[in-house]
Amino acid sequence: MEEGFQVKWKENTEACRKCNASGGACGFDSFGRPLCYCPQYQSHDECGHRDHVRSKGKLKENAVIVSISVIVTGGIALLAF
Repeated sequence: MEEGFQVKWKENTEACRKCNASGGACGFDSFGRPLCYCPQYQSHDECGHRDHVRSKGKLKENAVIVSISVIVTGGIALLAF
């Protein structure tokens, strides 16, 4: 360690350039693939592209909506029965 060591980093600069140009911030997912962090979502390409990954916040919001819908529907079914 006293002499140091060499680190090699392979980066997809084209993907990061496209992401940054579209208004996003370049990063990487858990598999090491380039990921573009856009204001409302994440994309494997660039902001404004259809290939986006829903953020965890949006998934939680959808889960709450579905849960409430199931509870309300179940309550109405019980009252009707």
